Amino acid sequence: MVVLVGTTIGVTNAPGAARVRSVTYTSECSCEDDHGVARWRAKTDRSEPPNNPADIQPVVPSDIFGWEGPGIIPRGGGRTGNELRWFALTGRVVSMGAENDGDVHLVLVDAADDKPGKVVVEMPLGTRWCAVRTTAFSWTDAVFPFTADWQHTPFRLVQRPVVTVIGKAFYDTDHSGKDVRNNRRPREKEKAVWEIHPVMKMEVVNAGAPPTAPPPSPTTPPPISTAIAPTQTPALASPTTNQLVTITQPVRVKIAYGETILQPGTKLPLVSRDATTVRVQFMGETQILPISATDLR
Repeated sequence: MVVLVGTTIGVTNAPGAARVRSVTYTSECSCEDDHGVARWRAKTDRSEPPNNPADIQPVVPSDIFGWEGPGIIPRGGGRTGNELRWFALTGRVVSMGAENDGDVHLVLVDAADDKPGKVVVEMPLGTRWCAVRTTAFSWTDAVFPFTADWQHTPFRLVQRPVVTVIGKAFYDTDHSGKDVRNNRRPREKEKAVWEIHPVMKMEVVNAGAPPTAPPPSPTTPPPISTAIAPTQTPALASPTTNQLVTITQPVRVKIAYGETILQPGTKLPLVSRDATTVRVQFMGETQILPISATDLR
């Protein structure tokens, strides 16, 4: 997709040349003069994620970057092959754009290492996607209303969280060039043509630091703790309304779609605690963590 931000401009002065229509975002969930493009039915597929976690494959951006193109796209803009499969993509948000069809897109990279590959994930207009769009805009300094064209974006990220998005894969032919076996955008070789589109669920794994924050001083990385299996030790404290627990060192936890690492600075709702463990809510599940990995002492 082309990121559109600004006023209507002429792409070229040649006779009969197409012109880019301006698009105005009036809020996180509303847009004026948005206009759909190729394969619109697939891009706004409202299918909900399967209930069985085994039917959702966990991946990271470098995994998708390694895919090949599908080789063929069905007539009528439907879905085929990998586009029928569900994925839980975990990565760090490094940029965000507002598009001419009203979609909001995020660009994700691997959070745990520096493997190459960027993957776009998209959230269309509509009530179904209002919540995830609102969350995404909360990571920016966007001021509504704003208009859009392909030349610049009138907002920037002020936070770069690690997120897990769940949705079906989508091969965006607007960025594939002439070869649908290709998985590199002709003008942005570091980005995959494959996307997650539309995003049907998004969870924040780690809130992240502002992009302009100075890098931390080199230190020996703390060891990664592992979540503790439930015990029979009685809790010493009942859940406190709205009380949050801050993670102070990396903790590895199992989730429905595999496992992830809770990074220092992540804040999670407290369920209960005892002398050695803390129970917190994360991605809809209760995780039991060593108290030494939190700010509770």
